[in-house]
Amino acid sequence: MQSLSVIGLFFLFACFTSANGESSKNSLIKELENTHTKNLLNNIYYEYPTQEPRGKAKYLRKKLKMIKEKVNLSYLNSENKKEIAILEFLENKESSLQKDVSFPNRVKYLSSLSYPLDECSLMLATEKAEIEKKLSDRRIRFLDSQIPAQTESPKSFFFESTDEGRQKYLDLLANDLKKTGNLALSILENYPESALKVVGERESNFSFYYRDRILRININNLETLPRDETIALAAFFGLPGAGAIKKDDKISLSRFLYLPSYNLGWATYSMNELAELDPENSDAYLSFRKLIIVLGLTDLNIHIYKWSTYEGNKFLEKNLNYSSNRTKLFLDQIRENPGFYLSVSLGGIFFKDVKRKCLEKRSSDFCGKELNQLIVDSGTTPLPYLKEFLIGRFF
Repeated sequence: MQSLSVIGLFFLFACFTSANGESSKNSLIKELENTHTKNLLNNIYYEYPTQEPRGKAKYLRKKLKMIKEKVNLSYLNSENKKEIAILEFLENKESSLQKDVSFPNRVKYLSSLSYPLDECSLMLATEKAEIEKKLSDRRIRFLDSQIPAQTESPKSFFFESTDEGRQKYLDLLANDLKKTGNLALSILENYPESALKVVGERESNFSFYYRDRILRININNLETLPRDETIALAAFFGLPGAGAIKKDDKISLSRFLYLPSYNLGWATYSMNELAELDPENSDAYLSFRKLIIVLGLTDLNIHIYKWSTYEGNKFLEKNLNYSSNRTKLFLDQIRENPGFYLSVSLGGIFFKDVKRKCLEKRSSDFCGKELNQLIVDSGTTPLPYLKEFLIGRFF
């Protein structure tokens, strides 16, 4: 059927060239090139998962060469160009990780970014200091606004590790998730209904874990959790965080990308947006953003062997509003998934930098909801390509 469609386009091309002149000729050439490219990419979509692991790099290299030889890339539409960018990234990843599974290389392919690790360290340390300053300034403003003898009511610990306490926690989280639709309206123009499923687990080896729109929560030792954690979890993993990114049902090579820097990086960035637009819960969003940055710094320093496990644990205990048992769970996750939290942190900083560049060229109106919508609608794609696409829309 694919060959028949190509033959049909050639026939149309012959007819229209003589009848409508150069303009129709160029239009038809573009249609032909894009149809042919789409057919080649669709074949890769179905064939790639069936390849032997050791042969995937060779397979992708062969297909990429074929496309570049048979197709005039300058005629391709944005969707096909995006697919080829993904194909190039996958080919590089398969080739590179067969030879080098070091921490820097893992970070490169979990984030799609190529920052030197020293630069990563400086970026995260700067971001951490900025968040801490915002939290400190808010605290000072709050205390200045208090009437004499009035103090802030304690919010740190209030759940009990009983069946009733665990249900109370999950009910509160479910209630906070219902509110995220309204939050999404503050930073996005359109969004899908939240499909986030929450599962409470006992005896888990993590504090929380997210994959494929399922958020698993460790509901042991609830008395050690910050009260406003549910607010941040709901916004980060539901709408308008990672849950705002639409699941792509189209045939696309993005299905084979695992880039926490994109979906969870966007969610980290969205915490920064919400801190400005929802001041009542600003502390919750900023504290959660700080959590991700602190986990990223620990991830980096432990895996470049700058810190021992002991030093990493002490850093977490000092910088997080969690008890020692929860801190250990975070540390275990970091050790089991090298590069994951660093990649998420870098993604959040990446989107913040994209917004800064946007504001240099366009109005704050465009660089708000419109820019955010472009990001979440783009689908999973290597961030350098996404940046190029977004900057093209700034002008």
